[in-house]
Amino acid sequence: MIPALWSAVVLTLVVAVAALALSLLLSRRYRELHRAVQAVQARPGDAAVGMGMPAAGSPVGDFHATTTDGDRVGTADLGGADVVVAALMVGCEPCTAAVPDLVAGLGGADPAAARPLVLVVGDGEEATAYVARLAPVARVVVEDHGGTVARALGVSTFPAVLRVEGGVIRRVGNSLDAVGVTVPV
Repeated sequence: MIPALWSAVVLTLVVAVAALALSLLLSRRYRELHRAVQAVQARPGDAAVGMGMPAAGSPVGDFHATTTDGDRVGTADLGGADVVVAALMVGCEPCTAAVPDLVAGLGGADPAAARPLVLVVGDGEEATAYVARLAPVARVVVEDHGGTVARALGVSTFPAVLRVEGGVIRRVGNSLDAVGVTVPV
């Protein structure tokens, strides 16, 4: 009986030490990941690069789409002057919060500049609401998840704001301010 009790005590101690070691390893890994995320977020303008957004200097892929106004838009429309491109997703709270700044910032753009492009990913009433607010200040394209425009831009994280010049993505961020567009107060 006593040897069985000693065996149970030793087994319990081994399991407890193993659980403690595993907990220490997991907490160390969590701290490393937390520091890595903080380092990425500390870089203004490209906080999400590598996490669903293209890197600055990436070319825009080939795409063709129809805007909500019925106009055709494609890669060639992003091949010239500086164009602001925003991507929003239905059901994304940060995207909904970004709409007022997009309307203000894109509405105050230079009339001689290329008209901005806004991609709305998803459908339904919220997509319709995005289109109603953004269509007066930008060309708006609505597409499903994984659509051709999002793939061409290299965007799968939302909201995304890009500055494209000559068919090349020059600046990447999550807001107009992050890509150098001043939002009026």
